Amino acid sequence: MNVLKLDVITGKGDMMTCSDNHNSELFYGVLGGLGQFGFITRARIILQTKWIKIQYDNFEIFTKDQELLIAMDESDYVEGFLTRGTQISYTIDQLALYYIEYDLIQKMLHVIMSRLSSTEIDTYDVTYFDFLNRVRGRRVGSKKARIVGCSASMVKSSCIQEPNLQF
Repeated sequence: MNVLKLDVITGKGDMMTCSDNHNSELFYGVLGGLGQFGFITRARIILQTKWIKIQYDNFEIFTKDQELLIAMDESDYVEGFLTRGTQISYTIDQLALYYIEYDLIQKMLHVIMSRLSSTEIDTYDVTYFDFLNRVRGRRVGSKKARIVGCSASMVKSSCIQEPNLQF
């Protein structure tokens, strides 16, 4: 379950905090009660990141797909980089989609990927910590991989920690 804690105003007007192990009857009642048990004023939820890595060997296709991803409302974050070695490769890394409902994100992912030219696509489910900590891993790995250049484009501002949503 992605919901950790709720602040609720009950039908009696009491402000209560509930979770799976604190006021659990209220917690599950509010989650499934369609507003009959109270109003949620704040929710603490865990979002996950769908991390996608797309490999290219053609610079024109790489830039075309990267520009397409940046322009799409469905993508939250796009970052691309080039590596140098015996063979040039272009990578769009971290097309991040933050999601709660798995089926919904799978449908959205299919729509996005069907518009891209590359067929080499890897996806990973990662925690926010792992997603944010990817830069450290890349710094260590970049010395070995000889990263030539980096470019990053923020498409939409997104939560970068377990969000504390307030309504």
